[in-house]
Amino acid sequence: MAYDSGDNSIVIVGGANMKWDTILDDKFTSKIRNAKVLLMQREIPEEVNIQCAKVARENDTLTILDMGGRDDPLSQELIALCDIISPN
Repeated sequence: MAYDSGDNSIVIVGGANMKWDTILDDKFTSKIRNAKVLLMQREIPEEVNIQCAKVARENDTLTILDMGGRDDPLSQELIALCDIISPN
């Protein structure tokens, strides 16, 4: 939500993004297969980003990782699957 002053307001539900299944279903992966770009962020488990990036790589989908969300180091596996890594 943006205010007339230009300030924004953010609602955070801590831990909500960590409730992912680590097995992605066909409906979800088909969206990645048909996309031109996959934008990932670090507020979800890294294993999920890796799985998504693998699907993207197999289908020539550009992968971008936004570094926002966590401060811990990235795995070499995820780095290798990203076309662009964007600082937050």
